[in-house]
Parts: sequence; structure tokens; C-alpha cells
Amino acid sequence: MLPASIGMPLTGMILLYLFPGIVVGYVAKCLWRTIEGASN
Repeated sequence: MLPASIGMPLTGMILLYLFPGIVVGYVAKCLWRTIEGASN
């Protein structure tokens, strides 16, 4: 197999794993800030 045909699905899997993680991390940070602000 060509290296490109191996790397393409791997890159896609990494991106599919990375982007939701970034979104969830950002939402969690916003929620945590809201909870922390409400509790003070």
C-alpha cells in the first residue's frame, strides 16, 4: 500500500478524535466557570 493511503484514514481518525475533544473541553471550561461563579 502507498503511505498516503495509510496516512489518510489515520489523519481522519485523529481529527475525528481531536475536534470533539476540543469542543467538549471548551464547553466544560465554560460550564465550570459558570458553576464556580455561581457558587462564590
